[in-house]
Amino acid sequence: MNPCAHRKKDLALLAAGVLETDERHRLEQHLLECPQCRQYWEEISEICNEHSMATDRVPSLEASDEFHRRLVRQIQTAESAPQPGGMFPIFDWLVSSRWKIALSTAAVTVLVVVLVQFRPRTEIVESISSIAKPKAVKVARADSQPSFLAYRLAANKSLEALDDLLARDASKTSGSYGTITAATREQVGLPD
Repeated sequence: MNPCAHRKKDLALLAAGVLETDERHRLEQHLLECPQCRQYWEEISEICNEHSMATDRVPSLEASDEFHRRLVRQIQTAESAPQPGGMFPIFDWLVSSRWKIALSTAAVTVLVVVLVQFRPRTEIVESISSIAKPKAVKVARADSQPSFLAYRLAANKSLEALDDLLARDASKTSGSYGTITAATREQVGLPD
């Protein structure tokens, strides 16, 4: 069974007998209504009683005079020993574990920066040289058959090249009909 979570601490204080009177009365009233808290309080009370009985059975111990003399001698020896940092305080500061970690981290960081700065540049040259170079685009020849690709290539070059290609193709297919294009208008001097 689980007691009310917000009352566990107060139940333990009640079992130890250190709870204030008002709080104790309120909690005792709750124990009458809540079986889970009552069971928890009984378990904690039993543990507290066992501990208090155990301290009653332990005999009181007195330290001997010899113990006190040895303790005083050890304290005096520790006080008379040279303290770290007496001669070289900077060395002790650098040797402390906190600075060992900081210095090793800084050394690794510097090493990484140096390796990145001075790495061989051949990788960059190779990657640039491996990029495909653009191929030369062939413009449709005058004697070639009209096709969508030929028109597109001519349009990509310039609108005048497309106009010339259309004019040439029209003159080939039309024969004697005299097709008028923008190029022939300019040549003849016709207005738009």
